[in-house]
Amino acid sequence: MSNIDHIVLFSLLFGLFFKVVKMPQAKLEKNYWLVLSPLIISYILIIGLRYGWGNDWWGYRASYSTPALEREGERGFAIINWFLQSIGANYTIATIVYTIIFLFGSLFFIKGYRNNKYMLALFLPATLLFNTAMIRQAIAFAFMFIALRFLNEKNYKYAILFGFIMLNIHSSTLIFAGVAIGFYFLQIIYKKPLSIKVTIPLYLVCVLLDQNIGHYIGNNLSVFMSTLDVSDNFKGYTEHANVWFGIDALNEAYKQSTLALILNTLSDIGMFCIGFFILSKYPNQKVIYLYNTATFGAILLRAGLQIELLHRMGQSLQLFYFIPLGYAFYLLYTIKIRLSAQKNSICRISTIFFLIFTILYYGRFILMNPRGSFIWNH
Repeated sequence: MSNIDHIVLFSLLFGLFFKVVKMPQAKLEKNYWLVLSPLIISYILIIGLRYGWGNDWWGYRASYSTPALEREGERGFAIINWFLQSIGANYTIATIVYTIIFLFGSLFFIKGYRNNKYMLALFLPATLLFNTAMIRQAIAFAFMFIALRFLNEKNYKYAILFGFIMLNIHSSTLIFAGVAIGFYFLQIIYKKPLSIKVTIPLYLVCVLLDQNIGHYIGNNLSVFMSTLDVSDNFKGYTEHANVWFGIDALNEAYKQSTLALILNTLSDIGMFCIGFFILSKYPNQKVIYLYNTATFGAILLRAGLQIELLHRMGQSLQLFYFIPLGYAFYLLYTIKIRLSAQKNSICRISTIFFLIFTILYYGRFILMNPRGSFIWNH
């Protein structure tokens, strides 16, 4: 059972994000930062003042006092820590700063889209556990989001600049940025969302094969990665490839119950359908490539669910769903666009499954997280 302050504060935070849906879009666009200020302050304080939870929290707390500036190519995070230390900031202040960087990078990215209130509402469930579990990667993602906004605006100079900063925070983010940018430029020859005639069967194959496909992919990647001669930034992955990809990478914590598997599958397939139907009829090139990225991520996550690094990769790519799903929800439930009766029914049923899975998933996080404490509890 969670502490009462954890239950109250995260219920408040989710309430603030979902309340954005009720806000007039014109008001949000006119005074974006001002209107969101209560949400921003609450997010920074609640996430920034957490204590001891998230995969990286203890590790970065231990290393905070000795930033590794000597690591070539990834000095960005160390420089941030060095600056914070130079002004006398303790690790709590550092965690708040990390949270601010991630949040403002993300909100700047979302601001680049019109009709974005559902994107804002979905941002929290899409990224909360990612931000708290993978601190340095989340900071790198903040700069990737900024770079992607400039890419959307065809401002390639600034896109490259913030992409360079991203790589100097966490070089592995190149993989995720590469997938998104790959789908972005694929639109030159293929301007459509990935077809559900391909994505749904592929996803279901991964579900039916369960961990067997993960073992197959992971073991072959383990052998392949161990043969590579790479830069120092990636040697930890190649020298210990079996730990990340092979049999040693299996993490039982990721195994799902039958009910969770069914709901997760229905939710993901529902997202595929909603995004595909809406983007096929109302295409938006700034949204389609992120739909394709998130769909690819969902399939990869399912294929390598219990393989540590494949799980992280899939999860990090799927989180982009808050953009295409937010775009689709706005057209479906605010503009109330017309689809065929069959497609409209599928979208509504899919929305219900998505909401059920999200509510149960984060309901468990809010109510059943005994590790969820804050600095004032210690």
